[in-house]
Amino acid sequence: MNYELIDSGDQKRFERFGDYKIIRPCSIAIWKPKLKKEIWADFDFSFSRSDQNLWTLKKKKPKNFIVKLSDHQFKLLLSDFGHVGIFPEHELLWSWMENKIKNENLKNLKILNLFGYTGACSIALAKTNSFVCHVDASKPMTLWAKENAKLNNVKEDKIRWIVDDVMKFLHREVKRNNTYDAIVLDPPTFGRGPKNEIFKIESDLIELLFLCKKLLKKDFKFLTLSCHTPGYTSQVLTNLLLQVFGNKKIVTDEILIKSKNSFPLPMGSFARIEND
Repeated sequence: MNYELIDSGDQKRFERFGDYKIIRPCSIAIWKPKLKKEIWADFDFSFSRSDQNLWTLKKKKPKNFIVKLSDHQFKLLLSDFGHVGIFPEHELLWSWMENKIKNENLKNLKILNLFGYTGACSIALAKTNSFVCHVDASKPMTLWAKENAKLNNVKEDKIRWIVDDVMKFLHREVKRNNTYDAIVLDPPTFGRGPKNEIFKIESDLIELLFLCKKLLKKDFKFLTLSCHTPGYTSQVLTNLLLQVFGNKKIVTDEILIKSKNSFPLPMGSFARIEND
C-alpha cells in the first residue's frame, strides 16, 4: 500500500502518499505529535488554511501522481482546498464490502453509490463484478472518477456515471420503481447540486435515508452510511437507521486511520445495516 499516516498532533496530520510526504490541517488532532520535529520538517508539501489556503512546496508541485490503496490505483493531486482526491479512511469501508461480496460469492449485485466523489468505492465494488451506479453533483469530480476507473481497467459497462443532485436523482429512481441490492452513501455536511440545489445534512439526511429504503430490494445485502460531520457520532447514525429501517442488524464504529508511530486518527463515524 502506498499510503501511511506517519504521525498526527497539533491539529495537523502527517501522511505519506506514494513518494510524497504531506502535512495537512486536522482540527481533531489536539494531542501532541509523537515524532520529533526533525521528522515533521522532512515534508514535501504542507497546506495551511490560515495562510490564504496555500501549499508550502519543498519539491516541484506535480500535476498529479498515482497512489495504490489495497489493489486499486488512484490519481491524486494537490487541490486548492488542501484535498488530494481520496479519503484513505474509507478503505476500511469498501474493503469490508469487497470481502462480503467475495466471501458470500454474491454475483452481479446492483449497487448505488451516493456522493461518489472520485470513485474509489465505485471502482472497488465494480471490480467485484458488481454493477455500480455512481452519483455525484460535481462534473469535475465525476470526470476524475472516470479517469480512476480507466486506471484500474474497469469495464465501461460496470459503472453508470450520473452527474446530478442526489435528492432529485433518488426521487426519480423511486418513480421509476428501480431497486438496488446495496447502497453506499457518504453525505457532506453541506453541498450544492449542479443547478445550485442545497443539501444540508441536518435537514436532509433523514429524508435521504427514507428514499434509500424505498430503493432497496427486500432481500438487500447492505447499506453503509459514513459521516464526517462533527457531532454525528456512531450513536447518532445508529438512531437514524433504527428510525428509518426498524429492527435490523446494525454495525457501527468510528472511522479511524491507524498509524504504527502515533495514535489512531478519528475521521468520522459509520453505521452499516447487514441484511443477512
